[in-house]
Amino acid sequence: MYGKKEELQNIKNMQYCEIATRELASVHKPQGLEQNKKIAQMGGSAAKAARDNIEKNLGKSVISRDNRLNYKYIDDKSKIENK
Repeated sequence: MYGKKEELQNIKNMQYCEIATRELASVHKPQGLEQNKKIAQMGGSAAKAARDNIEKNLGKSVISRDNRLNYKYIDDKSKIENK
């Protein structure tokens, strides 16, 4: 796993990407689906650049099987009620 510093840096960079996308939308004031798609792609490019920068600084990929979310679904209602 990664240390707290790397995790916080990853979160911070993703927040910057979200802010950048909002600001792009605020400045360009997209109208309609096509223009909004363009703004979303610009925000996605910022996210990719941030991820590439993180991976370059870490020297490894930030996406792996080790850090994926583990969803566990419970089908039996009795298991949920007994918890």
